[in-house]
Amino acid sequence: MNINPSYFDVAGFLLLALLPSFMHVVYAQDSRTPGFLIAALMVSFVLMRYIKFIRVPVNWLVSIMLILMWILLVAFSAGGVDYTSKQLLSLPAMIFSLFFAFLLAAWFEKCPPNRLYRLGSIACGIFFLIGWAGLLFKVSVFGYNSVSIFPFAEPAHFARIAGPIYVVVFFLAPRKYKLIIFMNSALQSILIQSLSLLLYTTIILLIVLQLRWGWFTFSIIVAATILAAGLVKNPVYLEHFTSRLTLSRESGNMTSLVMLQGVESAKNSLVNTRGLGLGFQMLGTEDPNEISLILDSILSQGGEMNRADGGFVAAKLIAELGLAGVILAGFVFVQILKSFIWLRRYWRACLRFKVNYSDYRLKLVVANSLIVTFFIEMFLRGGGYFSLTVVFFAFSLLYVRKSQVGLVG
Repeated sequence: MNINPSYFDVAGFLLLALLPSFMHVVYAQDSRTPGFLIAALMVSFVLMRYIKFIRVPVNWLVSIMLILMWILLVAFSAGGVDYTSKQLLSLPAMIFSLFFAFLLAAWFEKCPPNRLYRLGSIACGIFFLIGWAGLLFKVSVFGYNSVSIFPFAEPAHFARIAGPIYVVVFFLAPRKYKLIIFMNSALQSILIQSLSLLLYTTIILLIVLQLRWGWFTFSIIVAATILAAGLVKNPVYLEHFTSRLTLSRESGNMTSLVMLQGVESAKNSLVNTRGLGLGFQMLGTEDPNEISLILDSILSQGGEMNRADGGFVAAKLIAELGLAGVILAGFVFVQILKSFIWLRRYWRACLRFKVNYSDYRLKLVVANSLIVTFFIEMFLRGGGYFSLTVVFFAFSLLYVRKSQVGLVG
């Protein structure tokens, strides 16, 4: 009996997207890394037939070797404390994650466009249902509570997977579905009270806004205006989002304080270690900074809230790898900016030439969309090195740089 390959694609995606959060809640784990590594290992067995198609560019290989040398020869000796199993096991976990990203890149390159389009559409539909089901029905077993979006522990975890999927499918879907996808993302972000998902929705808006306005651009702007007006008229939702946008030590808001804590940790580590960094996976072992103490006074949890992951990936990179982390963060920002420009030109070309959205350079649209959406996790709200979105970014960047296709228009 022949099984449709799309079923394997959907099953693999759901495993990678849902298992980390489910294990994190059910087993009361400190992070989602164990669940992600287990899911990635299971998916790797299915994708092993693509291993012969793996091609690692020379510049990537050199960069990876230099980073590993920095970690082993410099960063591992910078912390000045005894290493636990977390630090010792993280290096092979990182190497496996890189292998998994290359394996996914090989699958991505060989995957037929129509099959990839189908996977994106199904994934978007699944997260559409998860988001609204999470609003309507609350699961109170296995450690879940009233703020959970089952099977995610909290709205931010749901947003980190749903947001990139919504952005990707928005640019792939026929025009008649685009407004629905945009409105769904915006409404879910407001009703779930997820600033992260609202920022993913904003990414769509920033790319769509062009000097040339058509009826669709106009309808998007009208929809965004109506939603913004509704937000302003509702003090509960308005206060929730504005408090998170207030980056102040006196704000008392956890989201703002966690971000400021990450910035402070990155800055202090650069100064105190003279640019070497704290050491790989050593963030959180240093003395708590001022923001950590404020969080401690609010939560009475010993100042440990998000200290180990920095609150966002760039803070963790810079704090642990020092100047090497600054270079990596700058490299990621440049790649995100390039993909943002590519998507805007792609959208402008679509408005001009009326191309078929579902076929026109589909893989490049997917890859550049995933790169752009990584901005949220890299610079605003992230959960460490081992996550599906980090792998999304890695294999998308590999595909984009390998394709070397000129910009649209």
